[in-house]
Amino acid sequence: MKKQVELKPAPAASVSLQQLIRGLSSCCIDQDTQLAEMTSLSRMEARLLNMIGTNNGMLPSNAASELDLVRSRITRLVDGLVAKGLVSCNATQTDGRCRFLQLTARGKRTLEKVQRNESEFHHALMKAIPTDLRGKIVTDLSLLLNALHTVKAQKSGKSLEKKKIKRRVTNADV
Repeated sequence: MKKQVELKPAPAASVSLQQLIRGLSSCCIDQDTQLAEMTSLSRMEARLLNMIGTNNGMLPSNAASELDLVRSRITRLVDGLVAKGLVSCNATQTDGRCRFLQLTARGKRTLEKVQRNESEFHHALMKAIPTDLRGKIVTDLSLLLNALHTVKAQKSGKSLEKKKIKRRVTNADV
């Protein structure tokens, strides 16, 4: 006969953390919805557009690796950005089978809109936080993000090396 496992309620701190994460997620979704209404881009399209612009172009395989997406998903995202006239996709000089992604003039203007919107949002957000707590909150959020990546990597069995934050947040960013 199987032994019944007693389910215990989550500790108050866990419930609070769960509620905070859900609240943060909900706010991010709202921000993504506003961005989509303003630019007709999904969050992932905006991330890919930003990545292509920041790197002055890139290969889809590199984008897939950076965004942790399968190639078929990147292909659909790229095709959507090409159809919207935001990205050009040309064969590389060394290997005609490889495609190189670059922003079009329209893509650059759209990326400027996306970056301006994000900058204004983050500026308003930081302004709403008391000055003396900004550095601590950024540090704590960085810690939370690293913990989330660790748990995600453990659950998926992937190496955490891929997901390490490349740029350390400093108080100068606050």
